[in-house]
Amino acid sequence: MSIKSKLALQLVAVSYVLIIILLYVLNLLHPMTIFILCGLEFITWSIIFLSERLSGITDELVLSILSRVNKIGMNFLVISIVILSIILISPLYKDFVISKVAIGICLMLILFIFSIIRLLSFIYYDRKGIYK
Repeated sequence: MSIKSKLALQLVAVSYVLIIILLYVLNLLHPMTIFILCGLEFITWSIIFLSERLSGITDELVLSILSRVNKIGMNFLVISIVILSIILISPLYKDFVISKVAIGICLMLILFIFSIIRLLSFIYYDRKGIYK
């Protein structure tokens, strides 16, 4: 499995979790359906992790591109989680009640955007080259 397909599969898996959570919050899914969908999600993540373990990355260019992509993604994650934390503990929002579910959905949206950034930046650096 190529790196692009792994990143795309991770994006699909994260969007799948986000959709399940949103449907659960809106009470549109039966609990048994949620159990079945979570089982499918477990299978998807198992495929992702097993394919990473079984196939090693041997290309040095791919390693350097993934290094740069992960650096960009981690910068985004740190900045967005710090901003979310500041918003949550800010005295301006002390009267505004934020539920645990809303915080979880915000974190899932951040993870979804992180997956999109990783996929698009890997495609960009793979086409243009890392040094341009």
